[in-house]
Amino acid sequence: MYMYKKNSDMLLFFIGFFFAINSLFFIAIEVEQMGLFFILNLKSVYALYLVLVLIFAYLIFLRRKNLNLNLFKKLLIMFLPTVLIWVYGFIESIHFNYFFKFLADLYFIGVCFYFLFIIQKYEKISDFLNEFGSLKKINFANLFKFKKNIVIFIVLLVFVINLSFGLFHLSKYAAVDEALWTGGRITKFWSNIQDREWEKTRVSDKPGITVAILSGAGLNWVDPKDDKYNNYNFVEKRNFVFRFPILLFSSLMLFVFFFALKRLFGRTVSMVSVILIGLSPLLIGISTIINPDAILWIFTSISIIFYFLYIKDKKNKDLYLSGVFLGLSLLTKYVANILYIFFLVLIFLNFLFNREKNASVREYFKKSFFDYIILVFFSLLTFFVLLPAAWVEPIKIFESTILSQAFEKFLPLFLIILFFIILDMVVLKNKIISFVFEYISKFNNLIFKFIVAAFSLISIFIITNVYFGTKWLDVEKILASPKTSFEFSNTLQLFLANFHSLLFGITPIVLLGMAYFLFKSLKNKEVKKEFYYIFYLLIFIILYYLGSSFNEVSATVRYQIILYPLASIIAAFGLTEFYKNCDILEKYKKITLTLLIVVSAFSVYMIKPFYFSYANFLLPKKYVLNLKDMGDGSYEAAQYLNSLPRAKDLTIWTDKRGVCQFFVGEKCHSTFSFEQKELNSFDFVVVTSGRESRTTNMILNRFYGVSVKTPRIDKIYKEEDFDFKLEIGGRPNNFIKVVSGDKLKK
Repeated sequence: MYMYKKNSDMLLFFIGFFFAINSLFFIAIEVEQMGLFFILNLKSVYALYLVLVLIFAYLIFLRRKNLNLNLFKKLLIMFLPTVLIWVYGFIESIHFNYFFKFLADLYFIGVCFYFLFIIQKYEKISDFLNEFGSLKKINFANLFKFKKNIVIFIVLLVFVINLSFGLFHLSKYAAVDEALWTGGRITKFWSNIQDREWEKTRVSDKPGITVAILSGAGLNWVDPKDDKYNNYNFVEKRNFVFRFPILLFSSLMLFVFFFALKRLFGRTVSMVSVILIGLSPLLIGISTIINPDAILWIFTSISIIFYFLYIKDKKNKDLYLSGVFLGLSLLTKYVANILYIFFLVLIFLNFLFNREKNASVREYFKKSFFDYIILVFFSLLTFFVLLPAAWVEPIKIFESTILSQAFEKFLPLFLIILFFIILDMVVLKNKIISFVFEYISKFNNLIFKFIVAAFSLISIFIITNVYFGTKWLDVEKILASPKTSFEFSNTLQLFLANFHSLLFGITPIVLLGMAYFLFKSLKNKEVKKEFYYIFYLLIFIILYYLGSSFNEVSATVRYQIILYPLASIIAAFGLTEFYKNCDILEKYKKITLTLLIVVSAFSVYMIKPFYFSYANFLLPKKYVLNLKDMGDGSYEAAQYLNSLPRAKDLTIWTDKRGVCQFFVGEKCHSTFSFEQKELNSFDFVVVTSGRESRTTNMILNRFYGVSVKTPRIDKIYKEEDFDFKLEIGGRPNNFIKVVSGDKLKK
């Protein structure tokens, strides 16, 4: 056995040696400085690589029963010279095949896995795979036994209702900015994949890769480059095939929410959570739009849930899955970088509130920081695997993470904190961190109640502010211009305004559940352990609002869509606590759940099909919650115009290009490149409340700064003599209206 092992190691050494020598011949073809090794041609080099790979594969096959960590280390050492030679060649020349760059990337990933195995004390590579367990046999007959699986049937019912509402009117609206995806980014992503132009697959700064992957399924039925799909008769087909994959994915992920939350909180909380998430008008609305936000809320929420599961059960697979979903979040939209900060903060929060009593402080922080590194590794690995541009340019990974726009202002502080943590760990053995947080932990109950009370008081202030005519805080003005509101608002005002979109965007039952949790948390003298996970969600909401405010952006409904499922989970926990304290509800449990589904579904029904314009009844009718709508009413306005005589010959101007998609005529304009006299030539003008602020600013800037001939389209928004008007969600100030040209001339 000893001789066999020794001979095997020698063979590995010689294989590695010949790989390195052949790599010198390989890079010499492109690197001028290596001309001494320019002996073999490219075909000869490739042939030698093939022979060496076959020999190596045969050797691994012989040792397949002993694929342990020691062998893994030997393989990494064996290939190190080869990879270093490749990297040198890549630096000197850009003309190397992408496949070798990918192999070099895989080598460094292998090194990371090696250190992961050491940290997690895996003896064999298979130990890592065993973390995920073996698939249990499913008894399909039991799935159809109603009494045994009533919870699953309820989740299935919510899935069906969710999908049904989403399918209604799915193709009959024109969403803002969707054309950027259907007409460009999705097609570009898959075209670059097909052409193996990997470096061009980062098609957006969002980066929106998950959107391109999911929605790209529609390319099997529709080619956006075909002009006919911009034609009135084919627009609906194009909309459906690109939107449906995202909607279906969102609906199916309700089952993932259920099973993950069931492990965390039990089946009652998980079931109520799925009802509230699945029947949230805003979440259904966003899931019908081709946009990164349509699936961002799914990945971020599930990443957080799996991290909570890891804290609770200490199962490594939950940590790995949390990292994977974090990576998917980053692939969707760079705002997910907030999770890096949140998970770091959670290390300290969990020490204060949820640490095991007998755990060593030093060991706790050491283990927690290593876990954090592992989490980051899996997130970056997921990002790397699914973004081909990163295969040839690994720097792309960092451009969407710590070097992204969302992280720009926090990067210096984040790096300083990390440096201090590492310094304290390595040099001072966690003495400073341990001392500080040991002291603070004496006041953990006070800290808990202070934050809960602060959240409660801010919520009360925001609701009261609305009923007093927003005289203390003009939230509509702030939210109407999310990226420029910092010019007339301070950080505190931006922070407070963010609560407005959440409190009036959730359904009344969710608001009630959240309120009960806050009330119960303040009432209880001792805080239950399971309350802490919900408390962490409150912290995340506050942290998100702080991040948004410091980035000088007010969080509109779409910009904070990732918070709505978390609010639903908080509410589900609160409703379950209320349920436990109410005997009559315990007696009529099934009826209570049925009523919850009916009430939640009613909220969706009342706003259909304009789900993303939802605001609960607590918001007075004169206010609009989602001031930056996604195109609601464009289809209906176009249908009115299409019903008119000689519709194909009409000349239209609209402030939303989406109207033109469904209009049968060809003379539909949406630009500002005309003068007042040309305005009179339009048969109809279509204006929407969502574009009033933008249009008014553009017109006034031109009127006062350029030419008095600029048409005063801004006055049309106040015109009450209209031919057609649709009030979205029954709110007079959320409208789309059509005004005839004859009335404009008067």
